[in-house]
Amino acid sequence: MHASFSLCIHVYYDWTIPATARFLLLRCAVLREEGFSADELASLSARLDAEAAPPVRGYYPLPRAAVGERFPVADPEKRRVLSPVPESRGAFLHSILHAVGRVEAEGYAALAALGASPLARVYTCGGGARNPTWTRMRQRMLGVPTVVAPQTEAAVGVARLAARGG
Repeated sequence: MHASFSLCIHVYYDWTIPATARFLLLRCAVLREEGFSADELASLSARLDAEAAPPVRGYYPLPRAAVGERFPVADPEKRRVLSPVPESRGAFLHSILHAVGRVEAEGYAALAALGASPLARVYTCGGGARNPTWTRMRQRMLGVPTVVAPQTEAAVGVARLAARGG
């Protein structure tokens, strides 16, 4: 992998709302704050088992300075939970990614409860699209196909949202 690898995830789907993009960008910030370099993300991800349970459960991935959450549950007092921190960086990454996937699944469930169309598939682009382990993990947790979009630059998804008025 080259040094430009990152794990920022951008999703384009038929009923995108701005809160979803915010959710994914905030979770990407968590990985940066925890000091995961692009090379480390690539190396550790390659060794993760996407089917395995996370070593630590109960994480809630928010940036350090963030207080409050708007999506998937409005909680003005919500704070990050990233402890205990395992000794292994791989176990830490696995636990964070699992938490991101869990909260993402909760978000899609919240949208469905509000009347959104059922999630049928997720198109992924940006840095996360270059991480097959993360894509498999998300697919397992979301229960729908998670595929790399034909155009993987995050700007393409943003442009599509802008064109749709999203």
